[in-house]
Amino acid sequence: MNSTQQEGGSKKVNVNDPYIHNHFVENYARVCRDNEGKIVLQQTLKDHLESVAALAASFAKPFGGSRIAYTTGSVHDLGKDSPDFQEYLFDDDALRGSAPHSIASAKRIYDALHKTSIPLAELIANVVAAHHGWLYDFIAPDGSAVLSEKLRESQNVGERCHYGK
Repeated sequence: MNSTQQEGGSKKVNVNDPYIHNHFVENYARVCRDNEGKIVLQQTLKDHLESVAALAASFAKPFGGSRIAYTTGSVHDLGKDSPDFQEYLFDDDALRGSAPHSIASAKRIYDALHKTSIPLAELIANVVAAHHGWLYDFIAPDGSAVLSEKLRESQNVGERCHYGK
């Protein structure tokens, strides 16, 4: 069976698929700690991506953007499935915000979509890259392609991300 399977006309994630299970069911998107630093909540990456996708779709429904918002929400944190992120997330001494993950996530979605549709790949990658900060210029006033440069820079960088503290 594939990573997705048809069920009632819509695609459902097959959590028994080894890739899906190892990367999205057993990995975490965030943890919350109490005042003593003890972990009191863990959210799997799968649950986080599904929740954000549904919420994004509901926000975009009034202007007809549900599908693109759902897609973007479902991929916005793909960079969190790396071993470095998982280590960082559970590191008691890690500083919040010191390991950005959005560019790594954007790079993955851009690489997956750019052969099919460069405009769509750039649009989704830009939103994903900016989901904790600012939008990058597609083409800056000086003629540089800021987002493309960021994506190229991230190619060999093991970005780490964190929501632990």
